[in-house]
Amino acid sequence: MTSHLTSLASTAYAKAANQPDLKGPSFADAELAVNNSNFIKTYDVLVGDKGRAHLMPKRGIAVICCMDARLDPNAMLGLEVGDAHIIRNGGGRAADALRSLIGSQEALQTREIIVIHHEDCGFSHASTTVVQKALKARTPLSAHPFVDAVSLQEFSDPRESVQEDVAFLREHPLVHPDSKISGWVYRVSNGELLRAC
Repeated sequence: MTSHLTSLASTAYAKAANQPDLKGPSFADAELAVNNSNFIKTYDVLVGDKGRAHLMPKRGIAVICCMDARLDPNAMLGLEVGDAHIIRNGGGRAADALRSLIGSQEALQTREIIVIHHEDCGFSHASTTVVQKALKARTPLSAHPFVDAVSLQEFSDPRESVQEDVAFLREHPLVHPDSKISGWVYRVSNGELLRAC
């Protein structure tokens, strides 16, 4: 419990100290075109034929992980462009990823699923109730049924949540029966992946 409280305090401090500048020009207006122009110049070296290959993932892997900006799934797993589908959402929750996973398996033949949750996840500090209250304060009454349907699928322990998600996938009737499914916890402090199941 102490480490969770420490993490909450750390997140609150980071929010106060590292607020993005939302008043200046947008990234899309100020930088995106220049950055993309630079990427195009290095495309053949950085991506090349891997990016022009068939859209079926070469390794037959689907990775489900969090959208957290600190995570680089290909780098942490030693994968390259074209090797795997990377399905990202808040918390890396399997139920949220199911639509994409079904498409990945049925249309593009992925048969290995790797689920990754991580320490210090924003969704371990989140509260569906608090978010619903904030949404209701800024939306008209007509939007409130949509707000009531929102669930952040928050969790407190990434090891437990990844085990829940792996069990969910193993039992789900739409997940391909030949799937190899494993669950991992990523340590943002040093990049280590620990197998949870």
